[in-house]
Amino acid sequence: FSSGGKTGFTKLTPQQLVPCSKTSQKMKKRKSTSKLQQRSHSDITSNNIRSITPNLCTNNSTTHTPSPYLEHSLEVELKLPVLSANSQSSIPYISCQTVHDVIDPNGLFHHLYQQVYIIDARFSYEYQGGHIKNAINCNKMEELVDLLFGNNPKEALKNHNSNVCIIVHCEYSQNRGVSTAKAIREYDRDILHDYADYPKVYYPELYIMENGYKEFHVKFPELCVPKGGYIPMKDVKFTEECEEKLHDFNHRYKRKGIKPAKI
Repeated sequence: FSSGGKTGFTKLTPQQLVPCSKTSQKMKKRKSTSKLQQRSHSDITSNNIRSITPNLCTNNSTTHTPSPYLEHSLEVELKLPVLSANSQSSIPYISCQTVHDVIDPNGLFHHLYQQVYIIDARFSYEYQGGHIKNAINCNKMEELVDLLFGNNPKEALKNHNSNVCIIVHCEYSQNRGVSTAKAIREYDRDILHDYADYPKVYYPELYIMENGYKEFHVKFPELCVPKGGYIPMKDVKFTEECEEKLHDFNHRYKRKGIKPAKI
């Protein structure tokens, strides 16, 4: 602009001039600071936060805080304290202690659900050697559909009680349990597609038990049948049966692009 015939620009001295390289460095520093701030906020709200606290999983506690969990776009406040998300699965993990507190009559979380399904995805000889009380041995999709959704899944949606918890596990909850839980969630989304907007699901309270039956039977033998019973998948007495069942399991889930289980 101009005033009184003189321009409004001020001539800068050489000392006031800032080299481009220094300006660039300042801009980079600002961007870096901004990214760190964003990263800090992201860490606070990330799925990878361990949202469980020591007093949540003890029978001495009287209250608990639900866990906010974002499974892809599944925005739902879960009732149970969840552990850090596992890289193999988008389904939340819960500890063996939390499972105990769900199924034990005196447990901290026993009152939260009207129905609880413990899905044991191990092979039949493992299940017969020892399993959690009232657990259902099932890893075939057709059996899972019949158990959870019935013969007419879309009709069942209308009368379904949403206050249901599903906990899936295998020996270590690293392969078969993860594959089974993923299959349940995928089928859930498929049948609900015509009834609700994504990302709503039929069974939002779906969990995987961390470290599987291998840890649970050691910590809580009184909740296992027979008491503390355990047969590992790799038991030499069942080598041939194990290979056959593992091949069948992987063949069924390969079409879904799910990582195969290994011996």
